[in-house]
Amino acid sequence: MSDILKEYIKNILKEVIVTVSNGSDSQAYDVEFDKAGNIKRGTKVDLDEEQARLLEIAKPLTLAPVGIILGKIQEERIQLQQDAPPPKQMVKILNKSWKDTLSWPAPDRIGRGELALSLAFKRSNDKKEPDFVSANESAKLSVKFFGDGTKKALTGNADQRVPKAVLNLGNLLKTGFQGGTWSATQMRQTLENMNPRARRASIPRIETALQELKNVIIHEHDAMGIMGADTTNGFYFIDKPGDIQLYAIRFGGTRIEFWGPYGTGTTLESVLNEFK
Repeated sequence: MSDILKEYIKNILKEVIVTVSNGSDSQAYDVEFDKAGNIKRGTKVDLDEEQARLLEIAKPLTLAPVGIILGKIQEERIQLQQDAPPPKQMVKILNKSWKDTLSWPAPDRIGRGELALSLAFKRSNDKKEPDFVSANESAKLSVKFFGDGTKKALTGNADQRVPKAVLNLGNLLKTGFQGGTWSATQMRQTLENMNPRARRASIPRIETALQELKNVIIHEHDAMGIMGADTTNGFYFIDKPGDIQLYAIRFGGTRIEFWGPYGTGTTLESVLNEFK
């Protein structure tokens, strides 16, 4: 039995849905535990058509055991697959009922918030980008997970507006972005090496370029904004440049690493402010 499943059992005490695996096949059981944590009895769970459909939606988006997913789906207070309202209203719904899913493990390249969005709201099956597009297309969102709130996220590598915005910034700084990571240290060195007079004249344009880069990140793949999430603060909607902080230009200028609104650290913007 996995650690996450044991913890889930511990939290809700005596009765829970668990997953029993036999090779590649798995089956959910509604089981009762004694005080020592041993199984007293169990009954096979027969899924109705809607539960089976929701489970198939969830499986590619989380590594949590089937029993935990079903337990969440069957919570009486949760409304599933509703029409998506505007993003800020979505935040209220997600924080009311879905914050616990942010601690569930996720596959590589899947943001932990995607599971909650896909079960809470009807999503389009035709749109691949951005990360979540609602069926009624009232919400088109990138989804970024920031760990405990202080961790960083990366842009994708398919939206060509990111390298174009980086190129514009590089032209103003008269530098390329070679190597794996170009962060605050490299920003400071570049600004120090500029002619002081030329630097003073360039700072407003560099500042504008950084804001444009942040706008591109927020609206990557024509998203309305970013549905940010972390295990401390829950879900939040990011739609303004001031809501994110730039940590580094990565992979030769093709991707950007950044904090959400709760990140701490030296940013490209804060280094620029040192030279004003």
